[in-house]
Amino acid sequence: MGNAYESLGQFGEAIDYHQQSLAIAREIGNRAGEGRALGTLGITYRSLGQFARAIDYHQQHLAIAREIGNRADEGMVLGNLGNVYLSLGQFRQAIDYYQQSLAIAREIGARNDEGGALGNLGVTYNSLGQFARAIDYHQQSLAILRKIGDHYGEGNALGSLGNAYCSLGQFARAIDYHQQSLAIAREIGNLAGEGNALGNLGNAYHSLGQFDGAIDYFQQSLAIAREIGNRASELAALGNLGNVYHSLGKFSQAIDYLQQSLAIAREIGARDGEGRVLVNLGRAYQRSGKLQEGSAAIDQGQIILQELGLTIDAIPYLNWVKPLVKFSKGGWWQKVLLYVFLLVALPLFLVALSFLWVAGLARMLWWWGSAQVRRRQE
Repeated sequence: MGNAYESLGQFGEAIDYHQQSLAIAREIGNRAGEGRALGTLGITYRSLGQFARAIDYHQQHLAIAREIGNRADEGMVLGNLGNVYLSLGQFRQAIDYYQQSLAIAREIGARNDEGGALGNLGVTYNSLGQFARAIDYHQQSLAILRKIGDHYGEGNALGSLGNAYCSLGQFARAIDYHQQSLAIAREIGNLAGEGNALGNLGNAYHSLGQFDGAIDYFQQSLAIAREIGNRASELAALGNLGNVYHSLGKFSQAIDYLQQSLAIAREIGARDGEGRVLVNLGRAYQRSGKLQEGSAAIDQGQIILQELGLTIDAIPYLNWVKPLVKFSKGGWWQKVLLYVFLLVALPLFLVALSFLWVAGLARMLWWWGSAQVRRRQE
């Protein structure tokens, strides 16, 4: 029952059932059952963005798996720990756990787990910006999952490949993979997978600047999330819609969707989701002219994400902003230097760059004019 509620994004009910399962396993001395209950609690708390608690439950599960010599469970838990560190943006630790999980899967011949570990490594390398490596891992994962006939896993692998190609800016190829993932989800009746594929297609069309197409896919994804009662997916779809309307410059609609997303994040206790939505909401407030409300929302969001232990790479800053934020965290004098740079040096640099561009253009025109004069004289 706990797993069913979790698949619906109803995490409070899921935790209640997992806790009951844990209490029964301990009462009857079932160590394997106790480990599995701890593991499911860890998965649920990760979904809620409560990462420290998730790690604690997974570490307890790992200890039991090693104590009773259950290599399959050990490999699974190592993968789950990798998932938490991936969510935290601690990519090197995630890779270490995934590599350990992969080694065990190969040792015991668990092909499904091997495919999953390879896919997780692909997702992590994609997050690191190592797209070619990510694609290689996803292709290995896809080959295994197709060979063993795991259609559910195959659909996920195709979606991950689509995300990698989207990161590369190869949107046509990304859309092709997401369409394949969507077709499989519909074929096997996987509504959650269908909603995810539609969301991925929305992201691809958003990246292409085809906002109407993106909105259509996100609306379909939202409808499925509401149909199956998956509050976490509903949160994501509303947030995506808010981001598209932000891109369109329709800030009142963006704010409305982001506020709905924020309400769900708070309702289900998804702290990382709350933090990310607050940052996006703050940006929308600022663009709409509500500067004070925007700054307050961004500050709240960043505080939440930092409290969760998220690294700068996992926080939704623009990529070019991240090095500046990292620099500013070194101390008060670095904050002063950054302020001076943004206030004085950066504008001067842009003026100088503009001057050089104009000078270069003038030189090119002079050269062209001189060439024309010489031709006439000849």
